[in-house]
Amino acid sequence: MKIAYKWLQEYIKTGLSPEELGEQFRLTSSEVEEIVNWNDRFSHLVIGHVESVAQHPRSDHLFLTQTRVGPNQVKSIVCGAPNVAAGQTVVVALPGATVIGHDGESHQIEETVIRGEQSEGMLCAADEIGLPEPEGEQGILVLSEKVPAGTPAAEALHLDDTVLDLEITPNRPDLLSYRGLARELATIEKKRLPEVPIYTYEPAHERQVNPIHISIEDSKLCSRYSAICLKNVTVQPSPQWMQSRLTLSGIRPINTVVDVTNYVMLELGQPLHAFDLDLLTTEPHPALKVRAAKAKERITLIGEKEKALAAGDIVIAGGKDQPIALAGIMGNASTGISQTTTRVLLESAVFSGPQIRRASRRLGIRTEASTRFEKGLDPEQTVTALKRAIYLLQEISTAELESG
Repeated sequence: MKIAYKWLQEYIKTGLSPEELGEQFRLTSSEVEEIVNWNDRFSHLVIGHVESVAQHPRSDHLFLTQTRVGPNQVKSIVCGAPNVAAGQTVVVALPGATVIGHDGESHQIEETVIRGEQSEGMLCAADEIGLPEPEGEQGILVLSEKVPAGTPAAEALHLDDTVLDLEITPNRPDLLSYRGLARELATIEKKRLPEVPIYTYEPAHERQVNPIHISIEDSKLCSRYSAICLKNVTVQPSPQWMQSRLTLSGIRPINTVVDVTNYVMLELGQPLHAFDLDLLTTEPHPALKVRAAKAKERITLIGEKEKALAAGDIVIAGGKDQPIALAGIMGNASTGISQTTTRVLLESAVFSGPQIRRASRRLGIRTEASTRFEKGLDPEQTVTALKRAIYLLQEISTAELESG
């Protein structure tokens, strides 16, 4: 499990350096596989402002840019990205920087001449600096926020942190979250662990916020299922700070809704799943059933992977009793969150660990969520996790509770 040092410090300030913290974990609970300083990874990467773009005189697919990389520094940089344009805020690799090439190998940037034109650096795509490519975008990474030219890229992208890669042992599933690790440290240091901010229902609405019927076929498959419905949801890229925390923790940012579910899972250890509420059913009040799959029943998962299920796999069934999710592992492609989603059902449940483990191994699908379900979850966390997700969604988007 990858842990961002600064994020962990928000829950408990230990006074320990990342290396000392790693040693503390080694002594008490977890082996540390690796400690990575992202400032070192991003050495010689700075923010640049593209001031002008012209066609390369000897190429129909290359461009000559004048890119400001400091108050008094403008670099001539040749760029082949089709999306490069004047006025952009970008990441520039200066000579000495290390980037990832198309061959997957690391390459050091040097000043060079490309088809007769001087190039004093490189305008970077996300994958060239080890970041996931933004959904639906190709070419160089373009920042939405205006950041001063010359700012270290790690600082501008909120990646100026150190990551500890911990090996959590099977007997300590309580450590599969930032809060769990912070609780461990708080116990050792005899410190109080502050609560995270969560959404608080207004008393007048507390009993009427869930226009959905949930049924559980067998409590051995699912001991608790909590859900909430949201409306006026805006699906867009998450704020950079949230994207960066997910990236540092080894999770690819997708959009506001999916990112919040992953953020809460990392923070509290409780996996969440989001459905597009309008795609669940045409009825005014949708109904979901947690049930065992039927032998050879099929489901198409996110990523268009069709899988044949076995009797006993746990599924979430929607309209006409059709499976819309392989519980605890992955959702159905037809009910996932998209740019057009405005109503969301958030699921927070406790599914049978052994059942999740068997299905995950047989189908060859291992996810962050399934890892946590396999090892056991605290049923008292399901509602807290939903309230935390609502709080975050209202902080970063326009989400509101939907009354029924």
